[in-house]
Amino acid sequence: MRFIRVLLALLLFIPLSYSFVLQLIELSSAFGLQQPQIWFWGVGGGMLLFSLIFVKQSSFIAILKHELCHNLFAILTLRKPTGLHVTAGKGGEFQYEGKTNFLMILAPYFFPLLSSIMMLISLLNIQSHNLFFALLGATTAFDLSTTLKDLHPRQTDLRKYGLFFSYCFILLAVLIFYGMVTAYAAGGYGASGHYFIEGMAQAWGRVVQLFNY
Repeated sequence: MRFIRVLLALLLFIPLSYSFVLQLIELSSAFGLQQPQIWFWGVGGGMLLFSLIFVKQSSFIAILKHELCHNLFAILTLRKPTGLHVTAGKGGEFQYEGKTNFLMILAPYFFPLLSSIMMLISLLNIQSHNLFFALLGATTAFDLSTTLKDLHPRQTDLRKYGLFFSYCFILLAVLIFYGMVTAYAAGGYGASGHYFIEGMAQAWGRVVQLFNY
């Protein structure tokens, strides 16, 4: 099983990641000096620096976000969450019924929970306000900073499926999810959807080409 996971990472996750890196590079040309985007990058950059320096990995909010990601993907993969425990300075635990899966276990290391909530809030049609983009930048930066702090190789979640598989999958998923948030800041849901669809289409073409050799 470990060999299959390594093979999957080499033949699928890495080519997919490369395609989304190219999509991010292309996306960068869509950013201008419009005021909402300035708020997104300005506040986001400040929050990222603040979080990396001052927000501890063992803080209550960081642990709670981590455990909520586990629970969310347990629900999305049809598992039944049965408990969630968070203790500041010590850690957290989530409990569920059913078999484990790598999406549920690795979710906190790639899914931008707070910025995804902000994108849902935008359905209330307030996304043109500078305050919204400032909050989107702040939540995305906080999501990213806590993710970066969690990615050390001593994490039992990462070791469960092997570090190589876990890091390759997380790289791909981070490029997809954080790229979609960034694309949204550049051009709304249309740009976010375009980023995902184009990235997957280009990646699939590379995977098919690889197997045709």
